[in-house]
Amino acid sequence: MRKALLGAAGALAVLAGCQTVEEPATPPLAGAAALAQLAATNACRGCDLAGADLRGAALARADLERADLSRADLTFADLSGAELGNARLRGADLFGARLDRANLWSADVDDARLNGASLRNARLTAANFWSSDLSTANLTGADLFGASFNGTNLQGAILRDARLYGVRFTFSDLTGVDLLGAEGLTPMAVNNARLCRTRMPDGVVEDRDC
Repeated sequence: MRKALLGAAGALAVLAGCQTVEEPATPPLAGAAALAQLAATNACRGCDLAGADLRGAALARADLERADLSRADLTFADLSGAELGNARLRGADLFGARLDRANLWSADVDDARLNGASLRNARLTAANFWSSDLSTANLTGADLFGASFNGTNLQGAILRDARLYGVRFTFSDLTGVDLLGAEGLTPMAVNNARLCRTRMPDGVVEDRDC
């Protein structure tokens, strides 16, 4: 019995010695350090770039997955082909920015300014655009599957050939929007939206709310 107890105690001691201590999570790069890495590598995954001044930045194909770009100034920035999956762009200024073919899967783009931005063939699946300004934005061919719009300004936006399955434009302004050839749009999706001079997917101009 004594030998058995000693053997069990030895086994427990070995197991205790093998236990690993979890290292504390490394805080994300932020501020000047994050900007320096982005400039050097065109990548900064999960970085804290909130409020960063990136006006006119050349960020084509940049890897900014999960980055926090809240309130960042990205006016006229080139983000074509950029990876922005799960990124936080709440309140960001993307006026005139290029996001053609960019991936914004599940990105938070609420309260952002994207008027005049180009998002041709962008992947915007499950992205949130609540209370954002996308007036005159070009979303031709964009994949908006499951994207969320609520109180969004889309006046004059182009959504030709866009994929709109599961999209709802609740209380959004679709005045002058071009939806010609768009797929997946249902009457329920625009039930509470403003339709005026809105070109529907079949080419019919809807003036319901003019």
